[in-house]
Amino acid sequence: MVRRNDFDWEAVLEKLERFMKELEDRSRGLPEKRRALNHYLCEGSSLLSKDQCVGVLLLIGGVLGIVLYGWLVFLTEWSMLMLQLTGFIAVAAILSILSWIEYTLASTPPPKPLEEPDAKELEEEES
Repeated sequence: MVRRNDFDWEAVLEKLERFMKELEDRSRGLPEKRRALNHYLCEGSSLLSKDQCVGVLLLIGGVLGIVLYGWLVFLTEWSMLMLQLTGFIAVAAILSILSWIEYTLASTPPPKPLEEPDAKELEEEES
C-alpha cells in the first residue's frame, strides 16, 4: 500500500493536465454541433414541442454522462479517483440533507399547545 508521504503528487497533476488537454481537444467544435442539434430538434422540427425538446436534450445528456462516467471508472487510470469522488459526493449530499433537516427542527419554534375546552363550552355543545 502506498503511504501518503510516498505518493507522487506531481505525476498525478501531470496526468490530470494531460487528461484535461485531451478532453479540451475532443470537445472542440461541440458548441456548433450542440447548436445544430438544438436547431434540428427544437426549431427545425414540428414533431417536438419546446418541452419535449428540452426533455430529449436532457435524456441525451444523461446517457452521455453515464457513458462518460463508465469510461472514467472502468477504462482509465482515474478509476480510483472517480470512485473516491463519487463516494465523497454521495456521503456529503446525504449528510447535507440530514443537516438541513436537523437545522430546520432545531430552529422551528414549538407549536402552541392545544387548549382544552372548558366545562362550560362542553355543556353548550351538548345542548
